[in-house]
Amino acid sequence: LVLAGLGDCYFQMGQYDKAIEKYELALSHKENDASLYLKIGVTFAKSGAHAEAVERLKQALSIDPNLSEAQALLKSCQYQLGWDTE
Repeated sequence: LVLAGLGDCYFQMGQYDKAIEKYELALSHKENDASLYLKIGVTFAKSGAHAEAVERLKQALSIDPNLSEAQALLKSCQYQLGWDTE
């Protein structure tokens, strides 16, 4: 929880690499946390790493298929990559 909070702080400051590092560390303690995968996906998307974002968003949706924010961002990232979203 503390690590995710630190990640949120780094995210707010635009330090996406550090935010991802903290979120990934938090995941190592809580592996099936869809919200953490979503945070990592959002952070990768913000930093322009759309392919990495897609992977994390798919992981979030595999845990919680009803995460509408993850569904929408996944489609957006796939569009950014020029991937067929059908």
